Amino acid sequence: MRLSGIAVFVLEALARAAWPSLRKRIARVVCDLLPDVPDLEGQWVAIFINPTKKQGTKRLSIDANLVQLGRSVSGTGHVRGNAGDLFHFQGTIKRNVFFGTFARRDAQVLAGTGTFVLKVMADSKALHGHCMWYDATLDGVWSSAYDWKR
Repeated sequence: MRLSGIAVFVLEALARAAWPSLRKRIARVVCDLLPDVPDLEGQWVAIFINPTKKQGTKRLSIDANLVQLGRSVSGTGHVRGNAGDLFHFQGTIKRNVFFGTFARRDAQVLAGTGTFVLKVMADSKALHGHCMWYDATLDGVWSSAYDWKR
Protein backbone atom coordinates (compact mmCIF):
# COMPACT_ATOMS: atom_id res chain seq x y z
CA MET A 1 0.00 0.00 0.00
CA ARG A 2 1.42 3.37 -1.04
CA LEU A 3 1.79 6.20 1.46
CA SER A 4 -1.21 8.05 0.01
CA GLY A 5 -3.27 4.85 0.35
CA ILE A 6 -2.29 4.53 4.01
CA ALA A 7 -3.05 8.20 4.62
CA VAL A 8 -6.47 7.83 2.99
CA PHE A 9 -7.20 4.72 5.08
CA VAL A 10 -6.28 6.54 8.31
CA LEU A 11 -8.28 9.65 7.34
CA GLU A 12 -11.33 7.52 6.41
CA ALA A 13 -11.19 5.78 9.81
CA LEU A 14 -10.95 9.13 11.61
CA ALA A 15 -13.82 10.60 9.61
CA ARG A 16 -16.14 7.69 10.38
CA ALA A 17 -15.59 8.33 14.07
CA ALA A 18 -15.75 12.11 13.83
CA TRP A 19 -18.68 14.48 13.77
CA PRO A 20 -20.01 15.69 10.37
CA SER A 21 -18.15 19.00 10.12
CA LEU A 22 -14.79 17.32 10.72
CA ARG A 23 -15.78 14.55 8.28
CA LYS A 24 -16.34 17.16 5.55
CA ARG A 25 -12.92 18.70 6.17
CA ILE A 26 -11.25 15.29 6.10
CA ALA A 27 -13.18 14.43 2.91
CA ARG A 28 -11.67 17.49 1.20
CA VAL A 29 -8.16 16.34 2.14
CA VAL A 30 -8.90 12.83 0.87
CA CYS A 31 -10.15 14.28 -2.44
CA ASP A 32 -6.86 16.15 -2.79
CA LEU A 33 -4.97 12.88 -2.23
CA LEU A 34 -7.17 11.01 -4.74
CA PRO A 35 -7.93 13.49 -7.56
CA ASP A 36 -8.92 10.68 -9.96
CA VAL A 37 -11.90 9.57 -7.82
CA PRO A 38 -15.32 10.67 -9.14
CA ASP A 39 -17.53 12.74 -6.81
CA LEU A 40 -20.70 10.76 -6.04
CA GLU A 41 -21.74 12.56 -2.86
CA GLY A 42 -25.21 14.08 -2.89
CA GLN A 43 -28.79 13.47 -3.98
CA TRP A 44 -29.60 10.86 -6.63
CA VAL A 45 -32.62 9.23 -8.26
CA ALA A 46 -32.10 5.55 -9.11
CA ILE A 47 -34.47 3.80 -11.52
CA PHE A 48 -35.00 0.05 -11.87
CA ILE A 49 -37.62 -2.41 -13.12
CA ASN A 50 -39.41 -4.44 -10.43
CA PRO A 51 -41.38 -7.64 -11.20
CA THR A 52 -45.02 -7.84 -10.10
CA LYS A 53 -47.26 -10.72 -9.02
CA LYS A 54 -49.23 -10.45 -12.28
CA GLN A 55 -46.25 -11.51 -14.44
CA GLY A 56 -45.60 -7.89 -15.37
CA THR A 57 -43.10 -5.26 -14.34
CA LYS A 58 -43.21 -1.83 -12.77
CA ARG A 59 -40.67 0.98 -13.13
CA LEU A 60 -39.67 2.23 -9.67
CA SER A 61 -37.56 5.18 -8.52
CA ILE A 62 -35.40 5.40 -5.43
CA ASP A 63 -34.49 8.73 -3.86
CA ALA A 64 -30.98 8.30 -2.46
CA ASN A 65 -28.51 10.47 -0.59
CA LEU A 66 -24.86 9.37 -0.71
CA VAL A 67 -21.95 10.40 1.48
CA GLN A 68 -18.44 9.86 0.12
CA LEU A 69 -15.04 9.68 1.72
CA GLY A 70 -12.34 8.86 -0.79
CA ARG A 71 -13.29 5.62 -2.51
CA SER A 72 -15.84 4.65 0.18
CA VAL A 73 -19.47 5.59 -0.37
CA SER A 74 -22.47 5.02 1.90
CA GLY A 75 -25.95 6.42 2.17
CA THR A 76 -29.65 5.91 2.52
CA GLY A 77 -32.57 5.82 0.17
CA HIS A 78 -36.21 4.89 -0.17
CA VAL A 79 -38.61 3.91 -2.91
CA ARG A 80 -40.35 7.08 -4.04
CA GLY A 81 -43.68 7.39 -2.21
CA ASN A 82 -42.54 5.16 0.66
CA ALA A 83 -40.19 7.36 2.72
CA GLY A 84 -40.54 5.27 5.88
CA ASP A 85 -39.00 2.15 4.34
CA LEU A 86 -35.29 3.04 4.27
CA PHE A 87 -32.49 1.25 2.46
CA HIS A 88 -28.82 1.52 3.37
CA PHE A 89 -26.22 1.65 0.58
CA GLN A 90 -22.55 0.74 1.03
CA GLY A 91 -20.03 0.70 -1.79
CA THR A 92 -16.59 1.32 -3.20
CA ILE A 93 -15.30 3.23 -6.21
CA LYS A 94 -12.56 1.64 -8.34
CA ARG A 95 -11.57 3.78 -11.31
CA ASN A 96 -14.90 4.60 -12.99
CA VAL A 97 -16.94 1.81 -11.37
CA PHE A 98 -19.10 2.08 -8.24
CA PHE A 99 -20.06 -1.31 -6.77
CA GLY A 100 -21.61 -2.39 -3.52
CA THR A 101 -24.64 -3.59 -1.62
CA PHE A 102 -27.99 -2.34 -0.44
CA ALA A 103 -30.30 -3.62 2.28
CA ARG A 104 -33.33 -2.50 4.20
CA ARG A 105 -32.57 -0.58 7.39
CA ASP A 106 -34.74 -3.10 9.28
CA ALA A 107 -32.30 -6.00 9.69
CA GLN A 108 -35.22 -8.42 10.11
CA VAL A 109 -36.35 -7.84 6.50
CA LEU A 110 -34.42 -9.83 3.89
CA ALA A 111 -36.50 -8.58 0.94
CA GLY A 112 -34.75 -5.83 -0.97
CA THR A 113 -31.26 -7.03 -0.07
CA GLY A 114 -28.98 -6.92 -3.08
CA THR A 115 -25.89 -5.83 -4.96
CA PHE A 116 -25.08 -3.41 -7.77
CA VAL A 117 -22.32 -2.57 -10.25
CA LEU A 118 -22.49 0.86 -11.89
CA LYS A 119 -20.28 2.60 -14.43
CA VAL A 120 -19.68 6.24 -13.48
CA MET A 121 -20.15 8.58 -16.44
CA ALA A 122 -17.34 11.09 -17.09
CA ASP A 123 -19.23 14.06 -15.60
CA SER A 124 -20.24 12.09 -12.43
CA LYS A 125 -23.87 13.08 -13.04
CA ALA A 126 -25.08 9.64 -14.15
CA LEU A 127 -24.39 6.02 -13.27
CA HIS A 128 -25.44 3.05 -15.44
CA GLY A 129 -25.32 -0.63 -14.66
CA HIS A 130 -27.27 -3.47 -13.08
CA CYS A 131 -28.60 -4.52 -9.70
CA MET A 132 -29.72 -7.87 -8.31
CA TRP A 133 -31.89 -8.44 -5.22
CA TYR A 134 -34.10 -10.88 -3.35
CA ASP A 135 -37.87 -10.30 -3.58
CA ALA A 136 -39.81 -11.97 -0.76
CA THR A 137 -43.23 -11.41 -2.36
CA LEU A 138 -42.25 -13.42 -5.43
CA ASP A 139 -39.75 -15.58 -3.49
CA GLY A 140 -36.98 -15.15 -6.00
CA VAL A 141 -33.81 -13.37 -7.00
CA TRP A 142 -34.29 -10.69 -9.64
CA SER A 143 -32.09 -8.35 -11.65
CA SER A 144 -32.62 -5.14 -13.56
CA ALA A 145 -30.86 -2.34 -15.35
CA TYR A 146 -30.05 0.28 -12.72
CA ASP A 147 -29.73 3.90 -13.80
CA TRP A 148 -28.85 6.74 -11.42
CA LYS A 149 -29.13 10.45 -12.21
CA ARG A 150 -28.53 13.61 -10.20
